[in-house]
Parts: sequence; C-alpha cells; structure tokens
Amino acid sequence: SDRASTLVFHALKLSLSAIIKNTQLLPSQFAGGRLSMKYEKKVLPEINRFLKDSLLWLVNDGSAAGSKVENRKKNVCWIPVAQVLDSAGNPCLVVFGGHMGGVLSVRLDALGEHVYSGGLDGTVRKWQIQSGECTLVMRGHKGPVQCVDVTPDGLAVFSGGSDETIKKWDAETGVELLTIVGHKGAVICVRTSLDGQVVCSGGADKMGGTVRLWNGVTGAPSHVMRGHD
Repeated sequence: SDRASTLVFHALKLSLSAIIKNTQLLPSQFAGGRLSMKYEKKVLPEINRFLKDSLLWLVNDGSAAGSKVENRKKNVCWIPVAQVLDSAGNPCLVVFGGHMGGVLSVRLDALGEHVYSGGLDGTVRKWQIQSGECTLVMRGHKGPVQCVDVTPDGLAVFSGGSDETIKKWDAETGVELLTIVGHKGAVICVRTSLDGQVVCSGGADKMGGTVRLWNGVTGAPSHVMRGHD
C-alpha cells in the first residue's frame, strides 16, 4: 500500500547513515525498530511480513558482524544500539547462536569483552562480543541454567540452575571449580561480591523463597534470609 511504502521510505532515510557504511546492515536496521511499531504492524500486515523476512535473514545468515556459520541457530541474542543519528534503527550488530533452546540469562564481564549466557539446554556459554564466537561451553547442571554472574576480575563465573545448585567455573578454561548445595528449589538469581569472596543467591525454595549468602571460595553457607511466600 502507499502507506506501507511511505513507512519503508522514511525508515530507509533514517537508517541511511548506517546502511551507506555497510549495505548488509539493511535487514537489521528494519528489524531493529524503525518499522517495528506495534500499531503499524496491526494496521499494515505487509509491514509485519516485511519484518518477518528481515528477521528470517538475520537468523539464517547472520548480520555483517555476525557469528560463525556453525554457531547460527534458531535461538539468538542481539546487541541493541541506541537510536542516534550515527546508527539509526537499532541495528543488530552481532548474532550469538549456539544454545539448543531458550536463553534465560546473560551477563557482561567488567571489561565488556565477553558475555556469558545460561540456557534451557543446561549449559553456560562464553562469547566473544566483537566476533560473536562461542569460546567456552560449560556443562554440569542437570537442567536449565536460570542465572549467571561473573566476578569483577573476570576469573570466575557463577551459575544457578533448576537443579537447585550453584556452580563456580573457571572463566578461562571452563573447568567446574565448585558446586554449592542448599536451596530447596530452582536457583533463579546469583550475584558475587566485588572481591568474589561472597556469593548471594535467590531461590524458589519449596517452603518459601529464600535469599542465601555463601563463601565464594569454599561454598560454605553463611546466612539464610526468609520471608518470601
């Protein structure tokens, strides 16, 4: 329709500064926001079809800065870009593909060089942000990984799972260093202190949710805070 054509035209104009630099960014420019307004998709089904085509291209082929071919799967993560003139349209910069199921948690390291993710496939994965390459796969949880955190020094990763455990991993080798047991339900949140000596977790314990503190080196319990129903 004329209305749909006009929207596409203006979206192109807004994204022109980014597309000129790399024409392969066109699908991610569209999928990123300029045409993704809900009311426009409801009124104009052709816009919805156009967006689905753009998303399909991103998942199957990856963006210009996307991941390696072997890592391209159905489940992807996007790094959004603020809607500013230099990079209009929230382009998808990198596609991280590899989890065999939904991604439940992501965490950046302090330097912004790597991102860690936990998924329904029971793995914790380490990704290189610039290339989108998966550099480590950590296996050990007997069920979905609900949450991840990385110590400020980037040396250790903590993960919490539906198997009621918290695990500590070597961030360089992926070796499991510690398993912490105590929650009576899925561990849905985990955070480390600045020095990595204390770990705080939140769980869906069967008799009421609890917040727990642990020694980040030995795994010994420190405090249990109750009160959630």
